[in-house]
Amino acid sequence: MSYQDAVSENKKLGFLTMNLAFLKIKDLTIELDAKYIDSAKISSLFEKVSAQRGIRYAVAEPINLIIRSPVSIIRIEGQKGKFTPEGSLRIWGSARLVHGTLSKEFESVSITTDSSANSLLLTTGRGQNPSFSVPLSNQP
Repeated sequence: MSYQDAVSENKKLGFLTMNLAFLKIKDLTIELDAKYIDSAKISSLFEKVSAQRGIRYAVAEPINLIIRSPVSIIRIEGQKGKFTPEGSLRIWGSARLVHGTLSKEFESVSITTDSSANSLLLTTGRGQNPSFSVPLSNQP
């Protein structure tokens, strides 16, 4: 994981300044190697980050997620990204999913885990059904 900078901003609503500090993380890149991690570890990390009270107000601008699997590399890029209270990672704002030579743009992409299949589930747009599954292997 890497990022350029993280700054705290107080949001202004008209002439009112809210006392909530919003964290903006600039140029966040997260790289996962599917060969060495399982869905339980990722789910635990997502839940741990999402459970932190201040993370609700943190947004990455832009965000780049790289998933390296034994078969291919999947890249998800978006103008904004954040961890949701449900324990998923949501990327939106011209979210682009790149898999091999294929590239497709979506309104948003949500990343969750499926412990029964030991995989990452990618859901595009506002759909409830996963659009894409990335198997994980967790080899030593």
